[in-house]
Amino acid sequence: MKKLVLLVVAIATFGFASAQIEAKINPLGAIFGKPDISAEYIVSDSFGVELGVGFAFGKAMGVSVGDVYEPKQSGFGVKLAGKYYFSPDDGGDGWYGDIYLRQESLTIDDTAHEGYNGFKRSIFAAGVEFGKKWVFDSGFLVEAALGGGRAISEKNEWLNDNDSEDFGVKLGFDLTGKFAIGYRFN
Repeated sequence: MKKLVLLVVAIATFGFASAQIEAKINPLGAIFGKPDISAEYIVSDSFGVELGVGFAFGKAMGVSVGDVYEPKQSGFGVKLAGKYYFSPDDGGDGWYGDIYLRQESLTIDDTAHEGYNGFKRSIFAAGVEFGKKWVFDSGFLVEAALGGGRAISEKNEWLNDNDSEDFGVKLGFDLTGKFAIGYRFN
C-alpha cells in the first residue's frame, strides 16, 4: 500500500505539465471532529486519481449523553480512488463513478463508563462511489458522493479494564459519503 501511495504522489508531482490538481476539505466533517482532506490529480478529461486522509478527534458525536459522559474519539484513515467522469463539461467534472480502497481506524475512549472503557474499530475495504462535482470558473469546486463496498478485513473490539476482547459482530460492509469544497489549481 505504501508503494501505491508513493506512486500516486510521484505521478501527481512529476506528471504532465498541463495536469490539474485539486485540493479539497470536508467542512461538515470538520464541524463534527472528523475532517478529511484530499487531493485529486486530473489525468485526463474523463479520469482522475484521488488520495485522501481523514482524522477523528474531540467528542464522539452521537455517543454522548448530555453532560453525563462524553466519550472522546481518535482515529486516522486513508482512501485512494480512481474516478471516471461520464460526460465532463470542462474535464474532471460532472457525474462520476469511482473505485476505492480505504483503511480506517477509530477508537472511542469512554473512561467515565463502568464496565468498559470504549470501543475500537479497524477496517480495510474496497468499493464504489457515485457522485457529482461542480467546478466554477474561479476554480472553486463543490463535490458530493455516496457509495459502499465490502470489508476486506475488519476488527471490532471492546476496550475494558481487564483487557481487550473481540466484539463478535462484523458488519462486512463499508458505507461512504462525501461532501467537499475545494479549489482546482491549473
